[in-house]
Amino acid sequence: MRTIGIILFLLAGFCRAEDRINIAVLELKAISITAADAQTVTEELRSQLVKLERFNVLERERMADILKEHGFQQTGVCEDAECYAKIGKMMGVQQMVAGSIGKMGGLYVLNIRLIDVNTGKTMDAMSAKYSGTIEDILLKLVPNVVRRLNGENVEILTGEKPPFYKNPWYRYGMLSAGAAAAVVSAIMYKKGNDIYQKDYQDAVGHTQEQEYWDQVQGYNGKGHLLLGIAGVLFIGGGISFVF
Repeated sequence: MRTIGIILFLLAGFCRAEDRINIAVLELKAISITAADAQTVTEELRSQLVKLERFNVLERERMADILKEHGFQQTGVCEDAECYAKIGKMMGVQQMVAGSIGKMGGLYVLNIRLIDVNTGKTMDAMSAKYSGTIEDILLKLVPNVVRRLNGENVEILTGEKPPFYKNPWYRYGMLSAGAAAAVVSAIMYKKGNDIYQKDYQDAVGHTQEQEYWDQVQGYNGKGHLLLGIAGVLFIGGGISFVF
């Protein structure tokens, strides 16, 4: 039984390997950044793809050897999908990842294309503009792009900070404060009603009548004010979910 279990385990692993897509990641073209930075981003792309169970990623050294054999360089090999598909067939892969990374001011621009080698068509194209550092590109943007390459329906990050009203702390803080104001408002109304029912009605026609009436009005006034504040807070928090 143990031998059968080992055989089944090995067969399962072999089947998973067979199901993986053979893919090659060409060196990203560097635009207004150093070649070293572009190479680092390319390597991170490869590393992230290797971690997935969906791809068999062609090693950089093997890819360089194949390109050299056919008289190509790793960067600037092609300009169109059909050319990339031709290179991909030379490498024996099913898909190719190619593109460029550049910088303008504090904004990085990462252009990525996923090409089907068999059809020569672009399967997916991404143009990510990210405001941040090269470290942000490696730690945040590259994993985001890899998720897209993995077929996940994700929105490409931009690095821009969302408006303050989109911050969860603002949203739920406003709603929580509104709820608290509504509760205190209810307490004020109840306190005023208790005084009206118990003290004011008994004091009608006596010297304390005005005193109790002022207390009732005071608590009701506070209740009105807090209810209005609660409404504003609820509206402010609710609008942040819409816009």
